Amino acid sequence: MKASGFDRIKQALLGLIEGHTARFDFFAFYPARVAAQNADGTLEVQPDSAAVPPVSQVPIRLGVPGVKVKVAAGCRVLVGFEGGDPRRPVATLWQFDGPALLELAIGANPTSYVALATQTKAALDAIVSWANTHTHPSNGAPPATPLSTSTNVASTTTKST
Repeated sequence: MKASGFDRIKQALLGLIEGHTARFDFFAFYPARVAAQNADGTLEVQPDSAAVPPVSQVPIRLGVPGVKVKVAAGCRVLVGFEGGDPRRPVATLWQFDGPALLELAIGANPTSYVALATQTKAALDAIVSWANTHTHPSNGAPPATPLSTSTNVASTTTKST
């Protein structure tokens, strides 16, 4: 079927416009810097390229159910658009140089099974202090051999249920 004169003009005009404007690919990921994290966990990001549309209140997609993070301003992240929809930006795929992760929560109620090392050490130190100063009723003296406290609270494993 032969194109009409109007179709040829329309195609030429469309080609001219496309040749002078860049199309934005909403199915790609773009590098960005985290400017801030909002109270609801979403991010304010500053894309590296001015070609990326500005986005605000960007939800984080970590790829693991029930995981939440708090991050420092300046972290590097990739911003994409779910389903290619410009109204649905997401932040994912973190770059691990520069500012660090501030907090990691796993599960619906992480405080029910995850103890922070410094809080655990403080509680154990209080027990040791009590044991070292507690006097026995039979002789009224503290223990002959005092208990000691740990100076290292680092952990290499984590268990959750």
